[in-house]
Amino acid sequence: MLQFSFWDILSNLLIATQWTIVLSLIAFFCGGIVGLILGIVSLNQIKNSNGMQTGRGFAIAGIVIGALAIVWVIVAIALGNTNFYFHTD
Repeated sequence: MLQFSFWDILSNLLIATQWTIVLSLIAFFCGGIVGLILGIVSLNQIKNSNGMQTGRGFAIAGIVIGALAIVWVIVAIALGNTNFYFHTD
């Protein structure tokens, strides 16, 4: 029978948590880039349609939310690299 200590289980959970954070940041960053690009493309299509297409507000919202997502990921990575919680003096 295998026996695992509390620290073995906690160590595995911490590793899983780190990978989950990394993958979610990558997905959030990629989603922000896609939202930003599609918002710009749709805003240009709306402008060139001579009033035939609508949705300018949605296009602007896509640009703003995409840009905020990219900025949020950059700030999260920058703050994550400071080792704020793990000072060893």
